[in-house]
Amino acid sequence: MIATAVQRGTGRPNILRLFMSLIADAYDPEHPAHAYIERYQGEVAAYFAEILRRQQAAGLAHPDIDPEPFGRQMIAVWEGLQAQWLVRHRRSRDA
Repeated sequence: MIATAVQRGTGRPNILRLFMSLIADAYDPEHPAHAYIERYQGEVAAYFAEILRRQQAAGLAHPDIDPEPFGRQMIAVWEGLQAQWLVRHRRSRDA
């Protein structure tokens, strides 16, 4: 699932750039997409938390890691990596 998301984002850099801009703009509670982004990030955090729970149940992840903060941290990592990729992609494209 994660590999598919990476391929989808890097295969369509203009869509990724638009979505990252939307996320940045929607942090404003008055933005029309604020509720959507809040819901989207909640769903993604829950997805990552569930992955961790499954890994913990299988004995593959440390049982002391709290899944909810882990899910939110993974969103931060994911969005940061996407932003970095966009910067590097733009630089290499403009060179």
